[in-house]
Amino acid sequence: MQKQEQAILAYKKVIELSPRSFRIYFTLARLYINRGQRKEAALLFRTILQKASDTEVLRKAGQEAVELEWLSNSLAELERVVAPLVVSNSHKPIYRRILIKLLDRYVPELTATLSHANAEKRSVAKAELSRLGTRGLRPLLEALADDGDTEQQEIAVSVLGYLGNLGASTPLVRLAMTDTKRASHTRIGVLRPSVEWKLRINALIAAGRLGDPRIIPDLISLSSHKELAMREAAVFALGMTRAKKAMPALLLAAKDSRKSVRTLACLGMAEINDPKALALGISMVADESQGDLPRAACAYLLGRKQNVRAMDALIEALSYGNDETQWLAA
Repeated sequence: MQKQEQAILAYKKVIELSPRSFRIYFTLARLYINRGQRKEAALLFRTILQKASDTEVLRKAGQEAVELEWLSNSLAELERVVAPLVVSNSHKPIYRRILIKLLDRYVPELTATLSHANAEKRSVAKAELSRLGTRGLRPLLEALADDGDTEQQEIAVSVLGYLGNLGASTPLVRLAMTDTKRASHTRIGVLRPSVEWKLRINALIAAGRLGDPRIIPDLISLSSHKELAMREAAVFALGMTRAKKAMPALLLAAKDSRKSVRTLACLGMAEINDPKALALGISMVADESQGDLPRAACAYLLGRKQNVRAMDALIEALSYGNDETQWLAA
């Protein structure tokens, strides 16, 4: 009869008389959403998550809650409700799956804030990412190891690199180093080879974002991988460690046959305080056979070194064309 106010009062009475009639919670929440009362609807979904036991009911409530609170910019509040439930109900994977879905929406917002917001908001976002990295590490690592749920693994990989917890670096590299052929024998039908390969590459990139020097030995072994994408990811990760221990592998990568690998090697060495990086940058910027992007990356490297020895090479690079090399040299 479209008498929404009376319907709301009636459904609220049903819940008062029968607190576990969760079907009514969903109906009442929909009425609240239709009236623009998102906060009231969100409280109902949170109550379902705290009181229900049926997996399908929890799954539906979690999905509705994440979507609604994402629209309401209140994912932080929902995370504070869901995270304790993951701990107290460790025997129920559904709570972890809800939390992972929540982080899939929440973490990209925080990382975007780090890139585009003012200093105050960036500080708040950084602190929140650190908090999530501490409290959310265990469920994320469980999701990372969940071979039966590729979506959860992909979300974990996409999130872990931004949380700053070095405890994730080794598990991510371990996943990246998983042999595809061996995995296909032990996990038949779980991951398609193409999906698994992409997951492994992304895991290595995520490990690289953490900048953990403890994984350098594994990265060195992967930097000579026969597959280009794996070499690229490994060289990127080596540079992100900013450690002198990575220099020999980066110098070797700077001689790779592929321009993309040479480019990443130069960018990586830009962040490492080593005189060999300066010498290599000078020689590569002067070598037109290297190609535009590797030379441009080395021009960037020379600028980062802030050493007057690089000046002649940079000025010389300005004399030819107007590509990336000249722009970065300037």
